[in-house]
Amino acid sequence: MKKIFLLFLLPVTITSQAQLVVQGGATITTTGNALVCLLNTDLQNNGTINQLSGSGRFVFNGNASSTISGASQPNFAILEMAKTGTAQLTLQQNIGINQNITFTSGVVELNNKNILLAPTALLTGESETSRISGTSGGYIEITNVLNAPNAINLGNLGAVITSTQNLGSTTIRRGHTSQTTAGGAGSSLYRYFDITPTNNTALNATLRINYFDTELNGQTESNLVQFKSANAVNWTNMGFTTRNASLNFVEKTGLADFSRWTLSNFNNPLPIVLTQFYVTCNNGNAVIQWKTAQE
Repeated sequence: MKKIFLLFLLPVTITSQAQLVVQGGATITTTGNALVCLLNTDLQNNGTINQLSGSGRFVFNGNASSTISGASQPNFAILEMAKTGTAQLTLQQNIGINQNITFTSGVVELNNKNILLAPTALLTGESETSRISGTSGGYIEITNVLNAPNAINLGNLGAVITSTQNLGSTTIRRGHTSQTTAGGAGSSLYRYFDITPTNNTALNATLRINYFDTELNGQTESNLVQFKSANAVNWTNMGFTTRNASLNFVEKTGLADFSRWTLSNFNNPLPIVLTQFYVTCNNGNAVIQWKTAQE
């Protein structure tokens, strides 16, 4: 029989401000796929929430926004987003996910905090209207071994990798801030990836970057290409091999290594910063000269 209550609960209080508070020294433990439903309720974790996979889920639902805060990082087996209207869940503390985040409706706002996925954890059901956002900072991270991956999308984060090489233990971070040069020039989608394999040479890899239309940030979708950077300041236009504006992806083959990657328009000033640009006439011919600060 399905259980929809906490099976083991040390001192926990629910305040009049619709807030579930796990006090310092207290522990919430669930078993048997228990359901913890937080209807228009904030979660403040000062104690221990560490659900193992298969032990239950926390559902944030209702038509009012909620937050996750507190002194300690909660680790959920399953976190389900089921907010309605414009309500969202905002992080004020990092969270861990041991099994998956299920997106039914509503947005998880990173708010410069991080979501740390266990090696086999997943994002499920992410869509244009129910997804992770975070233009002010923060990231979602997963680490697992990639040995000759064939169209592997770790955690369903949206970076699909193929290579005949053993990349070893590989960390992928997905963030949602627009990328620029050091001088603040250029812009990208509200999505980037930091891909860090143990083996990062001669990969001959293929990278497909998936995205949502809500992340376009004013970019022309039919002109999207991949950009890479080793330092998140100096960018190289890597072009594209295939792209599909209906399925929302841009793919590039023959990549030697990985670093930070994003999508932007091919004519975007993201890759260079000009310090001088002028035109002179020489015997009836136009002569164009320029200098770059970085490229």
